[in-house]
Amino acid sequence: MPKMPRTAKEVESVKQEILSQALQLIVTEGYDKLSMRKIAGQMGITAATIYNYFKSKEEINLWIRVKGFEIMDSMLSKAHDAKNNQEENMRSLLKAYFKFGTVYSEYYDIMFNLRTPKVADYIGTDLEEIAVTNLQKIGRRAFGYFFNLVNEVYESRKKTSSGDDIQYRTVQLWANIHGVVTLYNSRQIAELVKSPKRFIDARIEAEIRELLSNTK
Repeated sequence: MPKMPRTAKEVESVKQEILSQALQLIVTEGYDKLSMRKIAGQMGITAATIYNYFKSKEEINLWIRVKGFEIMDSMLSKAHDAKNNQEENMRSLLKAYFKFGTVYSEYYDIMFNLRTPKVADYIGTDLEEIAVTNLQKIGRRAFGYFFNLVNEVYESRKKTSSGDDIQYRTVQLWANIHGVVTLYNSRQIAELVKSPKRFIDARIEAEIRELLSNTK
């Protein structure tokens, strides 16, 4: 009796398991050492089976990054849409970012720290459309939450500023909080301060104060 084809739900389940196993391999061994054979070995299946779901390790990396940004987007979106005053909205957004970065540290590393292919690396390849349509789009939306936050602060204080100025200030804000997340995940902060979580809260408040004070 021929084997029944997998349902759409079963196919998606296998794809997610492949992505999960690949995520672990990238974090522990590095992207360069990732292979379809290693992923298959982790799952107890053949490498040929992996190719039924993804055409290459480059595509797998792409969808891991997309999934990471989807998780982050969901968390940032809820924080950004909170019906609070401006300062509380800022605090909510920054806390959501820190929560994503520390709770989903493996995704965070692949998205921002490890040497894995980024959108630009897919341009001119057969994965360009997916990279631009899926990864770049959601990545820019994540940046947009912070851009809107900075822009709203400038507008509320009637401070004249160009789009480039706001873009620069947004990148600066993101760079500052990214550095803290990275230090926290590497456990370096734990060697320097007694309470890393308290340090993160203090940095959030410092970023809020700096943004508000520089736009008076």
